[in-house]
Amino acid sequence: MKMFEEEINNKRSLSEKMRRELGVVVHSSEDDLLEMGVVKLQEKLEAAKRIEEEVASAKLLGDDRHQLMSEIRLAKSKLSSAIKLWREIQVFAELEACRGPVRVGQPFAISLVLRNRNPFDVQASLEGFWSSELRCVSPFPQNLTVKARSSCTVSFLLQSSSEGTFVVGPFTITCRADGMEKKVAIDPVKVEVRSFKPELKIAKNASRVRVAEGEEVEVTLTVENRGEGYARNVHLRDDTSGLRVIGGVTEWRGELPPGSSKSISYRFIAERSLVLKPAVVSFVDESGRQSSLQSDTVVVDVQAVEKRVEAIEERREKVEIPRIGVEEIIDEILKLGTIALIGYSVGSMIPKKRRIAKEVLVEGGLRWTTWKQGDQEVTLIFEHPIAVVREEYESFVRLRKATPVEIFHSVDSLTARRLQEQFIHAMRGVLNSWRPEGATDVDVKEYQDTGAIERIRKTLKEYGEEIDERKISTLPRNPALVYTYRAKRGFLRTETLMEVHVKTYANIEKLYFDEVDHAQMSISHPEVSSTIENLSQLKHPVVIFFCSPTGWDEETKNFARDASDPKTHLVFVDLKTLDTYYNSSKNVLRELCSLTPKVETEYPREASEKIEKLDNLLLNGTLTLDRYIEEVKKLQTRIATG
Repeated sequence: MKMFEEEINNKRSLSEKMRRELGVVVHSSEDDLLEMGVVKLQEKLEAAKRIEEEVASAKLLGDDRHQLMSEIRLAKSKLSSAIKLWREIQVFAELEACRGPVRVGQPFAISLVLRNRNPFDVQASLEGFWSSELRCVSPFPQNLTVKARSSCTVSFLLQSSSEGTFVVGPFTITCRADGMEKKVAIDPVKVEVRSFKPELKIAKNASRVRVAEGEEVEVTLTVENRGEGYARNVHLRDDTSGLRVIGGVTEWRGELPPGSSKSISYRFIAERSLVLKPAVVSFVDESGRQSSLQSDTVVVDVQAVEKRVEAIEERREKVEIPRIGVEEIIDEILKLGTIALIGYSVGSMIPKKRRIAKEVLVEGGLRWTTWKQGDQEVTLIFEHPIAVVREEYESFVRLRKATPVEIFHSVDSLTARRLQEQFIHAMRGVLNSWRPEGATDVDVKEYQDTGAIERIRKTLKEYGEEIDERKISTLPRNPALVYTYRAKRGFLRTETLMEVHVKTYANIEKLYFDEVDHAQMSISHPEVSSTIENLSQLKHPVVIFFCSPTGWDEETKNFARDASDPKTHLVFVDLKTLDTYYNSSKNVLRELCSLTPKVETEYPREASEKIEKLDNLLLNGTLTLDRYIEEVKKLQTRIATG
């Protein structure tokens, strides 16, 4: 059994020889090899060549020969490479310039990174060129020493006073060491220099556009810079000629960095109907060009006190108002049917002090009457609350028929509460499963608005009104969610990546006193604007869902589509239609809004006719709003099941 004994012994002998002669080479790093010096490295290379010849001529098995030759070639390659580093200059260089456009007049850095692979120091001389429009504003390093086996970075600053695309380079680096010389060329790069333009938007809004003579109106001017450049010497001003201004600020001067805004406001006494002139803002951009723009006009309808009183008296002269008792009115309602005639008393829905102090003006199209209750006159409206809008002024209350848009957006307490709770429940599911990239933990908080109900109780108690606990129990609670997503950064430390807030809003006090709210929510509402202002101060990104059962006005929708704050992401949700309004260019909003619940609004022809009939029954008082929604849901279910 001595087959292949000679081959095996030869392999064992050669392996032992390689271990003695070349073992240190195979297992050493490049730095370790260079420390041997060029003479020792050359000796090792000669030894590797001799062993290679022995392996080639020895009697060996094929696999053994292949293995030994591979190990020898590896050792020779490492030795040759190390020897070359002693005998040739090997310096590598690259050019680093700023990414993206550079602002006109702003110095930008050019960096040359030199890497010396040699085991000795190298003296480097730099020579470079750049476009004539560029000016060097810091010393350009012409000579330097690059230490052995290290790298160094040299930087200098260039600047341009004009726009354009400019060339930086080429650069030539002459390297010298121990009588050796080598030139290293670096290709040029292009740098774009341009002026960043500010983009200003100006808005002018009045707190009320329909007021009584002598009432106070607040005007707010807002200018926002949505561009990339600074707006300097900004002058925001309003033309208040002809107005009796009683306080506030009518002009402002300053600067607006990109993404910033400024608001000022003032108050005036409304004395007559008028068109408020446009506000004007002027500014200078970074290139020194001056521009200006103006806001829209604002119409304020002012009703004179004399005309208002005349209108009330004229209405009372034209309509014979029977002075009847409450019992007789109830009998009349019973004759007509309590379902078909859901009436409510203006007097029973406002505190006594306000009821005594104010006249009631009822516009045409509403069924109404009055009766005497002690020394007070109470107005009774024989209409479904959804069809009546109550507008309160300082000295009178105006009742008018709701417009189709107002009826579409109107909600009662039960509807508002149900819409809020359903959306909050749906968003729990969405946000429990969704995560921003990198998030490992999530904290959840839920809370409700208890302040509104406390204010209702306080008001009723102050004026001696009885608290209707049943109505209190049906009111919405404006529930809210806060999801905080975090990532672990070490054993004990975490970092907040993002917060998502879901905030629902309903006018709880109005729903208690008026039973129905017709008004669309607005971004100018104090609760909404203060929430945005507070949460935008956070250091980490935040997404805010503002959810209203009465929808949102056009100003808010437009603002949502254009909102560009890089950290504060806004979504406005109409809880009745589940329509969402947001800046669709933001990836995080597109992702989240694709997960929110949606409503299918297209129906077959027969179903549309059925819904139209339900609409008519709702408006004439035959159906309550709650029953209306229930019937529509049944119809949707029948359509879905075919």
